[in-house]
Amino acid sequence: MIKRSDITGLILAGGRGQRIHGRDKGLMDYQGQPLVHWVIERLKPQVGTVLISANRCVPEYHRFGWPLLFDDIPDHAGPLAGLSRGLECSRTPWILMVPCDGPYVPFNLAIRLANTIETEKVPAAVASDGHQTHFTYAMLSRSLLEDLQAYLASGERRLGAWLNRHSTAVADFSDNRLAFINLNTTEDFKQANSINQSKPGAPMCFPSSKELLL
Repeated sequence: MIKRSDITGLILAGGRGQRIHGRDKGLMDYQGQPLVHWVIERLKPQVGTVLISANRCVPEYHRFGWPLLFDDIPDHAGPLAGLSRGLECSRTPWILMVPCDGPYVPFNLAIRLANTIETEKVPAAVASDGHQTHFTYAMLSRSLLEDLQAYLASGERRLGAWLNRHSTAVADFSDNRLAFINLNTTEDFKQANSINQSKPGAPMCFPSSKELLL
């Protein structure tokens, strides 16, 4: 059984922010707090510890009190570069990856992905809202590190393609589609603020009693 203490949470915050004129998305103000604040608050009750993959704005990210990681591949190689560093630096057998621009991380993300992994007997699972697979919301075994490093060394950068090499299972979150809203543009921020039921500080599709223990 995968326990909470077996999981390291990894927040991907190392992107270029090209669609927001180069700003750091994780540090943009959202409902009175940096966006990454809401991600941390939802992730940390589900994992043993948290790592933040951030390639810039180091002093600002240090304020959150969690270890920071930096890509060892130049030129912002994408989420796989952050994941590789996360797997390398993690001291737990499992890692739970989420993006910094998704403030509504499901409260039951870890346990539902873990249950899927255990049922399907696979090394990784990703979340699906019933219409789209969200590859950056994933739980993976640390045993995949060597293969990922070789994949990156070959010049490949596609997260979905790499995950599909490993019989990755898909966990159903069709009961909580709003949880995977990502804020990528100024317009996204405006639209998300208009969703009354989705305030980050309030529960969104709180897990059942069977999903509260990990």
